[in-house]
Amino acid sequence: LFGCCQQEKGSVNAGQIIDLCYRLGAASNALCPYTDREFGITDNVSYSRGLESLVDSLANEEGGASVPIRIKTFLDWADNTAPMIASPLETFMESLLFASINRATFQLPDLQGQPSVFFDENLSCSRLFEISSLAPCFCGKFQRVFSPSDGFCFNRLQHSLLGYSGPTLMIIKAVSGGVFGAFTTSQWRESPSFYGNSDMFLFRLEPQLKVFRPIEEAKQTKLSKNYMYFNSRATAKGAVNGLGFGGTMEKPRLFISETFEGCEAGTFDYTFEPGPLLASEWDRYFDIEDIEVWGIGTEEILSDALKQRNQQQGITASNARKAQMVDKSALLCDFSAGFMENKMFSHQAHVSQRTDINISSNAGAYSSDVEVSRCEA
Repeated sequence: LFGCCQQEKGSVNAGQIIDLCYRLGAASNALCPYTDREFGITDNVSYSRGLESLVDSLANEEGGASVPIRIKTFLDWADNTAPMIASPLETFMESLLFASINRATFQLPDLQGQPSVFFDENLSCSRLFEISSLAPCFCGKFQRVFSPSDGFCFNRLQHSLLGYSGPTLMIIKAVSGGVFGAFTTSQWRESPSFYGNSDMFLFRLEPQLKVFRPIEEAKQTKLSKNYMYFNSRATAKGAVNGLGFGGTMEKPRLFISETFEGCEAGTFDYTFEPGPLLASEWDRYFDIEDIEVWGIGTEEILSDALKQRNQQQGITASNARKAQMVDKSALLCDFSAGFMENKMFSHQAHVSQRTDINISSNAGAYSSDVEVSRCEA
């Protein structure tokens, strides 16, 4: 790939090599014998927001858009940021030479016809290509787990996520600008402490692609395993109600509040690589304009994950019904024992002993003979 775009002194233009990878992805998708999806080609790379983000990300590694990219820079960037960026070449060659063998390493995300505010099922949107370059597991089927159409509130997000056991991709758009999110592989659960594993990472798609993977083992501290937490009750001392990634319980690196307002996105913590998630590195707080969560994997993985979620929702609903029955039973017991009646009408016995209060025979109304005076400091 590098050799095809190579210019003078062993360097390439960032836009040209990204465009080549994109067109190879389109070609390998067209040659794939087990997909009938079409992949649109954007003739001008600058018109495509997803490709522009990839180009800017690569160019930034060398110091700017006008600076030629050296092969070491390209390889280092691809290894950390977009490890699947060159896989369309392998898939393209295998499709040409071994068309009968179903072992493609590159596939575009398959939204299965589900609508999205971030993706265009037309596939002319290069964001699908941008996403597929981030990790091998993104080259497959996507199942929408949550979107604003399910109800734009934290309660619905919680209901949609808790119990889901498969890998998920959370994408957020801030009102102030910028698109970013998190990739997780652990089952979503309510927890007063951090959980998760080193397979997850944070990312920014706009205005420039950035990926923040877990820090190297040699640089880790006791706070380096604070991957994620979901704590709507904030039972832990000092913890904040909501959903967090990285950082600490008091100040997560990425935090989603229960109101979707006043959320936080920091630039540093001890779990993930440093860098800005928001459009401006000086911003920290944001309000959510859009948010979606997608399940990722094979049909079997998606099916099992949804079953786990449905089981969790069934347990939650059952517990809610039991709590309601307990409340009703306690109320009936109080009435039967006379506790409620005693509490409700005990004030009458107390008032009847006061000489300054008159009890009217008309519906038990009260009147006072005491003149109310103004209290002076």
